[in-house]
Amino acid sequence: MNMTALSHELPVNPDRGGLKFSTNAIAPRERHDWLREVICREYANVEITSSAHGELSQDLTIYPWGNLQLSTIQSSAISLERLPREPHLNSQDAYFVVMLVSGDYLLEQNGREVLLQPGDMTIYDATCPHRIHCPDEFTKLIPCLSGLRTHALQVVC
Repeated sequence: MNMTALSHELPVNPDRGGLKFSTNAIAPRERHDWLREVICREYANVEITSSAHGELSQDLTIYPWGNLQLSTIQSSAISLERLPREPHLNSQDAYFVVMLVSGDYLLEQNGREVLLQPGDMTIYDATCPHRIHCPDEFTKLIPCLSGLRTHALQVVC
């Protein structure tokens, strides 16, 4: 899938600069590749797997606020895996905070795991190998501070 397929970016409230990405405008057979490309470009280089019993669906809105970026994500069941390799883009060298609004969210990293339920939050290093598994529909918020770099914090994966 090439980047022209990302033309399904829709501005949301142009006064605030929000961008919306949605699988709704993408043919079901193309959604996996399109969504992976969006996630890899905006967050981290990951592999994605969707539930065999349902159609992949995700709505993602990104709101930039100065040095902060807030993402809201509503998704069908999905699993993501960051394999042990270098960040795809330098801008992906960051920590992510996840605040779960609805659903269940399992995060595994460095031999540890956390199961989030609505109202819970966690932080993880997006450059290190990790797995995320959401067995059902979920909604999450991801605030990200640009400039927070893992190499400055000397994190070892």
